[in-house]
Amino acid sequence: MSVDRLPIAVRCFRAESWMQKAGDVSASDIDERFIFLWIAFNALYGQPKYLKREPGCEIYGRDEEMDIKKFVDVISHLDRRGQIHTELEPLKQDVDELTKDLFLNKQCWIGWYKRGLQSVAERVKRPFLAGKRDVGLTGLFQSLYVLRNQLFHGCSTEKGTKNREALKRAVKVLDILVRVFHDIAKEHVSDRRLIHLLGELPYPPSVGGVG
Repeated sequence: MSVDRLPIAVRCFRAESWMQKAGDVSASDIDERFIFLWIAFNALYGQPKYLKREPGCEIYGRDEEMDIKKFVDVISHLDRRGQIHTELEPLKQDVDELTKDLFLNKQCWIGWYKRGLQSVAERVKRPFLAGKRDVGLTGLFQSLYVLRNQLFHGCSTEKGTKNREALKRAVKVLDILVRVFHDIAKEHVSDRRLIHLLGELPYPPSVGGVG
């Protein structure tokens, strides 16, 4: 198989198209930019969830957040030049704010729901943080994933005011991370650990035929 047909190369090619789309969007349209950047990210780590469960098939049914965590862990391990840390350092405050944002914490939403808390004051006073929050990139992507769900599943208003600051920070962070993740994956397109982690390519392009 030629390099340009390797699964990771296809993932990178798909991601590049959505990164380009995000770059074409007006800087002020942060809803669209976040969505396109996340699609690019999803192109890199996504799994073919449509596969039926069969002996030896460990891809189907894995938790999405765990897919993200495993991908980020492997990419971080392959980042021997420290690109991720170097690129994120200027955005340290944005990363900290996203990670600490109670409204981007799944455990908070679970606790608020169970106790019927609806006002901002009540929710801030009782955050219901269950256990120790993950730190580093894992904690960051836990927050970004909540924000992703709010947008992708229609749980926020287009250009709504309540998530503007979080989205502005998230777009800045994702714009850097998706590019760096893409570059590292492309550099290690034949890396066995990355190939094993990502497994089958979702919806692989057809080979041969017309068109």
